[in-house]
Amino acid sequence: MFEGAGNKTTIPNLSRNRLAALHVPFPQLAEQQAIVAVLGAAREGVGIQERLVHGVESLHASALRDLFALGLRGEETKDSEIGPIPWSWQMKSIGELCQIWSGGTPRKAVPEFWGGDIPWVSGKDLKRPVLEDAVDHLSVEGVESGSRLAPEEAVLLLVRGMGLAKDLPVAAISRPMAFNQDVKALVVKDEFSELSGHFLRSAIYAGKSRLLSQIVSSAHGTMTLNLNDVENLQVALPTDAGELHEIDRTICAIETKVDVHRRKAAALNELYLRLLRGLMTGEVTSDQLAVPDETIGSAA
Repeated sequence: MFEGAGNKTTIPNLSRNRLAALHVPFPQLAEQQAIVAVLGAAREGVGIQERLVHGVESLHASALRDLFALGLRGEETKDSEIGPIPWSWQMKSIGELCQIWSGGTPRKAVPEFWGGDIPWVSGKDLKRPVLEDAVDHLSVEGVESGSRLAPEEAVLLLVRGMGLAKDLPVAAISRPMAFNQDVKALVVKDEFSELSGHFLRSAIYAGKSRLLSQIVSSAHGTMTLNLNDVENLQVALPTDAGELHEIDRTICAIETKVDVHRRKAAALNELYLRLLRGLMTGEVTSDQLAVPDETIGSAA
């Protein structure tokens, strides 16, 4: 509607007079009320899912806090440099537990390096606890030329980028993946083979405030985590492998619920936007939709 109505200047704008002169089509009052009712019901559904997402995210945060402070065995706690932990647990640094690998980016000018079957992870991918794929992909030649392949169960941690401004982007990977130079791969050493990538990711994320407090900002605003700070990060681990696995399963179950509700919220929001576009352009009319009679005229 507004395309072509703006002033042709360096900065596109729409003046008050031109805006006032635009003709806006609108339906009859009964149709307006029906449209409001449909959009109101859809928006309510989005709101319910968003509240559920907030609830399960809060549950996840509290579960991480409690599980890594109290464990599952009801034992006494002891003080540590990261706070109280169960009496039988031990403290280990990331440097003790893992090898830390660097990644890279193959030359973009060589098309043969790109579009293969190997996921190539960058900061934009680190939005879930476990990654099964990535937006970009490399060929075998691309990995060999300018990146590195992290093994299944490695943990990928963003150490440079604006993603560090809001949260700690970190994820375990479910299959071998390459990664760029802004990401470090934490590969568990053989002597700690009982430690899954997902549990390590959870232990790191439970203490994320300690890493986030050590982020430094460059002159041009890029956020960076120093390698020494990553290596020296202390995490608490159960000495009982059975307890470790139980905690891991508990956290996985909660994260599955978080993912389900996030997907539902995204789907409902997309439905709302499609309805909004369709109803406002006349592509969809209210008589094509089932609207409860009691909502018409009462939705606002």
